[in-house]
Amino acid sequence: MEKKAIFTVDWEDYYNAVEAIEKWPFCKNLIEEPTLYLLDLLDEYNIKAIFYVLGYTRDTNIDLYEEIEASGHVIGSHGYWHGHNEKEDGLFRSPYWDCTPLPGLCGGFFFRTLPYKILKCEINRTDMFYIHPHDIMLSHPILSNMLFNFKRHFGLKGAREKLERLCKEIKWDDPTN
Repeated sequence: MEKKAIFTVDWEDYYNAVEAIEKWPFCKNLIEEPTLYLLDLLDEYNIKAIFYVLGYTRDTNIDLYEEIEASGHVIGSHGYWHGHNEKEDGLFRSPYWDCTPLPGLCGGFFFRTLPYKILKCEINRTDMFYIHPHDIMLSHPILSNMLFNFKRHFGLKGAREKLERLCKEIKWDDPTN
């Protein structure tokens, strides 16, 4: 049997992991454009993904969430507040990887920073890939924390081209089966 990778999305807005919860209601939601791009891309390549949905993001973007659901992707939980100790029944991915094996360098910041050949090798080695909508934003807001700002902007310019190449070249499993 041929090995295939699982495509996963940690569906949260750009501010959910870098701003204090008290600031979230005052942050501008910028998740729509990268999510619609991602849904179109996955549809174009007939890829079904697991969307680990942050409850707060779902509740503040319910129409967009329903579009993900209607697209036939598997819905899992990323907690409600992106907290370390959140636990839920069902398909759950902790933002701190305490409920799933550490996937290695096969997504997120590493997706944007690693050379393509190394990234592709990691995805094939681990049989998984993860991405956040902020990893493919056309323009990420400037963050006040310099380290977070660097991490969020590094490699962003070529991220969509890299993602499209991965969609073409990786053999993807269908988690809906």
